[in-house]
Order: sequence, then C-alpha cells, then structure tokens
Amino acid sequence: MTRWATPSSVIQDSGSIYKNRYRNNAKLQTYKTEGFSLIGNAKKILYFLPVILLTLLITLALPNITTPYTLAIDKIGSGTITSSPAGINCNSDCSEDYDSGTEITLVATADDGWVSRGTTCEEFADLIQKQLCELNKLRTCELPAKTYSATILMDQAKTVTFAFEQGSILEVTKTGSGTVTSSSSGISCGYDCKEYYPLPTMVTLTATSAIGATFLGWGGDCSGTGDCVLDLSLSRNVSAMFTQGGQYLLTINKTGAGTISTNPTGIDCGSDCNELYNDGTQVTLTATANSGWSITDFSIDYPTCGPLTSEQVAAQLILLAFLRMRK
Repeated sequence: MTRWATPSSVIQDSGSIYKNRYRNNAKLQTYKTEGFSLIGNAKKILYFLPVILLTLLITLALPNITTPYTLAIDKIGSGTITSSPAGINCNSDCSEDYDSGTEITLVATADDGWVSRGTTCEEFADLIQKQLCELNKLRTCELPAKTYSATILMDQAKTVTFAFEQGSILEVTKTGSGTVTSSSSGISCGYDCKEYYPLPTMVTLTATSAIGATFLGWGGDCSGTGDCVLDLSLSRNVSAMFTQGGQYLLTINKTGAGTISTNPTGIDCGSDCNELYNDGTQVTLTATANSGWSITDFSIDYPTCGPLTSEQVAAQLILLAFLRMRK
C-alpha cells in the first residue's frame, strides 16, 4: 500500500531543505570572510616582520652588552707583568680594556737580581679594603719572591702597582734530623727556611745534625758536606739532608720563683731545666708560681711569620692569658 505525503509535509520538508541550503550558504560565506581576514593579517605580519625580527635580535643581544673598564699597570723596578686572559705584557704593553665582571690574574716575574713584593694594595679604592690589604701583608710577614700573582675583579677602572726591588731569595729545604743556620741572620731551618737579602750579599750556611743523626750533604746550589758559601747576586735554592732519628735539646730559662714541668717527663725546673727529646716529640710545658709570686711573662721560640702549628697557637693563647693575669 502506497502512502502519499500531504502537501503540508512537502512544504515543511521543502522548507527544511531551503533552511539547510541557507545554512550551508551562510557557512560558506563565513569561511570566505574569515579567509579574507586571515590573508589581510598575514600581509600585515609580513609587512612588520623585519621590524619584529630586528627587535628580537636587539633584545637577545642586550644581556651580552657589557661595559669595558681599563686595567692599567704601574710598574716599579725591573720585571715583567703578564695577564690571563691575555692583553697585558708589561714590559711595554701595560694597559688593557676588559669587560665588566672579568677576573684578571696578574703574574709578576722579577728579572735576575730583583724580587717582587707584589701589589701595593693601591688597587683598592675603598680605604678600609686598602687598610685590610696592608694589614694582611703585615700579619703574614710576606717576603718578596721571584714571582707573585694577584687576581683583580674588573668592576671599575683600576690601576695596579707592582713593586720590584733589587735583592735575592735564599730558600732551604731540609730532610731528616738537623738544623741549617746562616751567617747573616735570617735562616734557622728548623722552622725559618726562607729569607730575603738585599744585594750584594755573601751568606754562609752551616748544617748541624741533631744528637744521634748525621749530616749527609748539600743539594741544589751547594754541594759537599762542609759549609755552604753563596753569592746571592741571584736567588738560590739549597737542600740539606740529614739521617732520621736524632734528638734535640730543650732548655728552659726561668726568672723568679716557680716551677716549670714537662709532659712527657724530663724537666722539673726548679733545678732540672734541660732535656733531650726525640725528633718530632710534642712537649707540654706547665708553669706553676710559688706562693706570693705570679707568672708575668711566657715566651716560646717560634717564628713570628707564616702559619702556626696547633702547638704554637696553644702557646700563643697561653701567653695572652698570662699577660691578662698580669694586668
């Protein structure tokens, strides 16, 4: 059985068809409009692209743009100062521009017959920093040397002064149980094994074995087993070799009424104020004042310059405590 659609339903269906076609046409028109808009924007982007790219390049480059500062070397005496990074070679080239924030290592090398005392602390514009630099040089009792290095931070234009002076360095290295002393004061090695001498100077080194040890001989700029005589027109390095296992004499000098004892035992000064101890032995001294007396001074023979051992630091603290007691 065939069913026929009523005219109204046909009209309704026709209306749906029309509406769908209208919608499709509207969408098509929309797409065309949007396509035109995108093309227009693309043209604008292409027009301004060179400006955009230039702005981007400048923005990326700005963090790498730094202010250069001039580092100048003021040289006194005879020697050469070089820099790392390269740029300064001050015999002749004594200034260079470096980017802000660059750390420059300067190395001063003295000519033969000259030594370097390093920088003069003049690179510090701040007065307190300059005073601290000078105080540190005094505290460490810094000796001049054949070479000297310093690191400079370029945060402003700076002038660094390096001072060279005529003279030489004598350095002794020692192995085994013994002591090397110099005819001119300065070397007592033991502990004080390096000294500066102004020119011209002749120095004689004498090797003394510890009790029970033997001097084997010199090396470096000396040879043989007799005294070592040196012409210090140039800096010299000497080695002294002893056998191991000797003993050293510890002597106590006492004034006033009291007793000094030792650990390990051996000294009870009172009356027994000398004792032999094996090389390398650590000895603790204890001072006790008699009734009616007080300890007013205390000193130990050790170098005033350079780093101290823990025992030397302890002795220094004891000395300070005794000085406070006296006050």
